[in-house]
Amino acid sequence: MNIGSGWKKTSQAGKTYISGVIQSPFLPDGEMRFAIFAVDEKKSENAPDYNIVWNKAKPKTEGTGGTTVTTDPFNDDAIPF
Repeated sequence: MNIGSGWKKTSQAGKTYISGVIQSPFLPDGEMRFAIFAVDEKKSENAPDYNIVWNKAKPKTEGTGGTTVTTDPFNDDAIPF
């Protein structure tokens, strides 16, 4: 059974990473988006080779009508590397 997918991407800074999504009925929004990127410099032999980060969707209010709009939980343009 497939529970998710990943895509190889390149950031604006030129670094390669994997953008992924896991789908499950047990997750609040039905899915979790994440990115996996290589550690540039290991501090010790036991330090990880990769880091995984995820971003939870946050509701935001736009305009004066008080309408709540859920933003994209993972925007590739905002990746800090």
